[in-house]
Amino acid sequence: MRSNVINVIMVAFIAVVLGMAGCGGGGDESSKPATTPITEPTTMPVTEPATTTVTDPATTTVTEPATTTVTDPATTPVTEPVPVPVPVTEPVNTVFNIAKVARNGMIVTLTSASISSTGVNNEYTFKYTQKNETSGTLDEVRMKFYFTDGTSLPQEGSFGTLVPGETKSRTYTFTALSTKDPSILEFDHDNASALIPVPGSIQIPW
Repeated sequence: MRSNVINVIMVAFIAVVLGMAGCGGGGDESSKPATTPITEPTTMPVTEPATTTVTDPATTTVTEPATTTVTDPATTPVTEPVPVPVPVTEPVNTVFNIAKVARNGMIVTLTSASISSTGVNNEYTFKYTQKNETSGTLDEVRMKFYFTDGTSLPQEGSFGTLVPGETKSRTYTFTALSTKDPSILEFDHDNASALIPVPGSIQIPW
């Protein structure tokens, strides 16, 4: 029995020794660290992003709507009729059929007035009556036509006298440039050389 135990121990010892020897013989291989194979990184194909064509708005052709021309009445040339210089007759701005007393006592009444134009000149025609209601003889009155520019036109002709109760009518036409503006029509018996209306004379504003 004792010898069997010894045999078992010996066998075990030998097995241990042999196991150690086996480990020692391959010490070079076993002592090396395990070699891990290096795996190359997988090359992933790179997908290029899809190329999007962008249309430049600056180069895009835009169809404009049809342009409608609107005629502005304010800027539309209007053909004005060309005035034709023809004689015209029209009443003037004055007072008719009102008896006025001149400086010498003569009663003077302007009965009508008219103006006609030839384009260059204006013709002013006046009709008036004078009456002597005094007890003595009176000199006739005469007209004088004053303009705003300081000029004047006298009534030309021969003038006499009127006896008490006598009435006399006259018609006279003044011709002046159409550029002149009338100012005063005067009646007086002594105004032929006057440059301005005589104080106290009959003066009818024009």
